[in-house]
Amino acid sequence: MKKKHIPSSDYTVVLMRITTWNINGLRSLKAPLKTVLDSLESDIICVQETKVTRDALPEDYAIVDGYHSFYSYSRLRTGYSGVATFCKYNFSPSRAEEGLSGRFVRHLTDKLGGDYSILDQLLNEEDLVTLDKEGRTVVTEHRLTDGTILVIFNVYCPRADPNLPERLEYKLKFFKALEARARYFLQQGSRIIIVGDLNVSHKLIDTCDPGDLEDFELSPSRKWLNGLLNDSQFTDTFRHFYPTELNAYTCWSTVSRSRVHNYGTRIDYIIADSKTVNESLASCLLRPDILNSDHCPVMAKFNLECLPVSKPSSFCTRYWPEFQGKQIKLSQFLTKKKPNNTSSNSNIFENTLIPLNSEPDIVLVTKAVSPCTTQEKLKRSNDLVSSTLTKPPMKKSKSNSTSKQSNLLTFFKTSKPIEQQSGTSEEQQVIIITSIPSPLSISTLTESDESQSSLSNNGDSQSSTPPSKSQQQNWNHIFRPPTPAPLCKGHQEPCVLRTVKKKESLNKGRQFYVCQRAEGAKDNLEARCDHFEWKEQKIKTGKK
Repeated sequence: MKKKHIPSSDYTVVLMRITTWNINGLRSLKAPLKTVLDSLESDIICVQETKVTRDALPEDYAIVDGYHSFYSYSRLRTGYSGVATFCKYNFSPSRAEEGLSGRFVRHLTDKLGGDYSILDQLLNEEDLVTLDKEGRTVVTEHRLTDGTILVIFNVYCPRADPNLPERLEYKLKFFKALEARARYFLQQGSRIIIVGDLNVSHKLIDTCDPGDLEDFELSPSRKWLNGLLNDSQFTDTFRHFYPTELNAYTCWSTVSRSRVHNYGTRIDYIIADSKTVNESLASCLLRPDILNSDHCPVMAKFNLECLPVSKPSSFCTRYWPEFQGKQIKLSQFLTKKKPNNTSSNSNIFENTLIPLNSEPDIVLVTKAVSPCTTQEKLKRSNDLVSSTLTKPPMKKSKSNSTSKQSNLLTFFKTSKPIEQQSGTSEEQQVIIITSIPSPLSISTLTESDESQSSLSNNGDSQSSTPPSKSQQQNWNHIFRPPTPAPLCKGHQEPCVLRTVKKKESLNKGRQFYVCQRAEGAKDNLEARCDHFEWKEQKIKTGKK
């Protein structure tokens, strides 16, 4: 790899390491947050797509030992968008704010300044408020030892859905606001670094599949990025060192497993003002070896030194009210509640679980009985319950007791509450049933007089009626072997089944087969072939 620029020998000690990474959800991390942050070996870490709202932010994510954290979260949807900036104590910002418009700044001391009227000239008030409701920006201001100010924009730019024109409009407004604020601070003499997921690839070499070349060049998002980088005020730090590097990607499709063959796109950037790049940039690298997300981190090193601050900005999450003061102890949730004695006639078997090794299993069957047999059945019931509860565990015997089922699926239906059923009786008959899986709560079933013939008093009744045609069809449907997947044309290997999930598609919910291999370049014989096949679907016809 040939580098375009070699830093001056005056800068031999790297004083600031910045990393940006779309983590695709904080909760998807497979290790504690502090462990992940420490492993990146960076001083300022900017993450995107945290997918966490303020009310769902755990304390161990908000307060991380060794770091000051600054979160922006979506006000519109849960589990969506969101960015966060983590700064080591020695690199904490003097001021920080959420959003680009300044509308969400909580304290005047947090405002970075800047002429917000510039945004008023570009967008109306409604647009400015809407701009930051999705939680896509955190801006931090750092004072440097050389007397200058460094402003870092951590952004997660919107994705433009081709089927939703309003999202493209929103994305372009976001770009306008970002550029306006960055250029203003640059004019005031500040150093500028823009990091994050811009959701746009810059050049043809930044994507594996550019599609139609004319449409690629005419993309409004790409035109904006060209304008930002081509006027010599801002520089793409990675391309500064590797202007012609191929197959340098930061994002891959998880559905097609395209990361296996490095078939992706580069949409994550660290962009800095050209003066800072020429004077202080030491390196910029992509880290596809770091997994856990559909994106990989981008890391840059600068020869810049921060001045320590005595206290971080009040926007820091450790100062949020919910993370201050006394916390409710877990033991308070585990206090044993007093028993409820309001029901004096509760069943002694209620909420009782049968142990795994307890045999036989018991079902209380409530049924109406004739007056002439009440005493006899009640006596037998009491004797049976008494002997069963005191009898030691015994081996499970095969059950020869069956219940007539008109349909197998009715076995899984929940019985109605006893008080809602007709034909109630004060007497109960206990029947031993040894075929119920353990463990199982003792349940109460209700039978009508007409169905008494299905069970005898001693539980030894057998059904001699052969299964009906409908029953046989139910069994055949349940145990029907799955249809084997077809073989793909390119490799003669079984395909995988996918489902169309796009809401706007006419084929939504329809299933199809594709090659099981990971997606890759068309000339890569080890990658997925172009096999596509709709799954056959039976046409449902109603009876006339």
